[in-house]
Amino acid sequence: MKKKANRLFGALMVAGRATFVLIFGTILHQSTLGDQLPVGASLALLLTMLVAMEIRISSDSRTDGLFFALLLAVMLFVIGQDFWEDKMLPSNQNGLIWSFGAPLIAFAITAWPRLSKDQWANRARQP
Repeated sequence: MKKKANRLFGALMVAGRATFVLIFGTILHQSTLGDQLPVGASLALLLTMLVAMEIRISSDSRTDGLFFALLLAVMLFVIGQDFWEDKMLPSNQNGLIWSFGAPLIAFAITAWPRLSKDQWANRARQP
């Protein structure tokens, strides 16, 4: 029973992190420096990468990372729709970078293999 409660708490924490990344990434992604440099989209993707890496490092399995990436993709899809005649994600370059880049980064970090120190040490000794 305690293990099930820990899983539920972990899932709620991942959902909170995904919501945090979604809110701040959506706010940040429209910021540009000058006319062309998408600084906000870069910061939003960096935030996504750091949170996904933190989830990947702190969890024992890939389930939390997959849940984060899938939840982020679904929430980005929902806020990108025109349900209430007010789009949160405009279909410009920054909006496309944010809406497609964030889930791709989260899925890539989740799919990346976990390498231990022993594997690195063995690889370094081989010619």
